[in-house]
Amino acid sequence: MTTEAVEEVEPTGEYERGGVGRARYKRAETVVTAIVADAQRRKRREVATALDELEAHGGLGDGQRDAVERMADAIVGRVLAAPLATVRGTADRTTARTARRLFVPGGTTERRARGRVEPPGGGR
Repeated sequence: MTTEAVEEVEPTGEYERGGVGRARYKRAETVVTAIVADAQRRKRREVATALDELEAHGGLGDGQRDAVERMADAIVGRVLAAPLATVRGTADRTTARTARRLFVPGGTTERRARGRVEPPGGGR
């Protein structure tokens, strides 16, 4: 399972029959996109570090380099599978907010805590 890209797809009747309307769908996909983008940034950084260290200890062939990339994709995909399914399945504000807080450092909650984002309703 690769997580290189997240497609945003319009909700189908099946999605809406599952109890998730268009607004909830868009909220869920926004959070999913942020989570996957952050995971990909982290994966690229860690893979680059690992490859540099391996190169420093004798080099790598193309097959070995590809194996490291595939392993990183598999780990990211497996770690995120359940949380992403939950966000997509429930798509309520609380779940979306919690997922963003857990998986996207610097997300809205952290920016609010540092005074960068005004809370909804002007902080009331």
